[in-house]
Amino acid sequence: MTIPLTQQQFDTCAAKLNAATVQGIQITGPAGVLKAHTPMGWVTLQYSYVEPNLQLDIIDKPFLLPASTVWEKVKEWFSLV
Repeated sequence: MTIPLTQQQFDTCAAKLNAATVQGIQITGPAGVLKAHTPMGWVTLQYSYVEPNLQLDIIDKPFLLPASTVWEKVKEWFSLV
């Protein structure tokens, strides 16, 4: 999934997600791996930010958790819903 974000939007979203440690999300730079806890288990995503796009790919998710559900949650994290 590619999400268009300015550098300021990326920094704001990263700070917001890092502060809300309930789901275990930590964004530590312009590229890396993030893990998020869901009721069905952990989801692992690889991310890379090069202005103006944030590229996200699912690396691992619980078998019964649809990818579409993961992407809807990602949109919420980056305030795109």
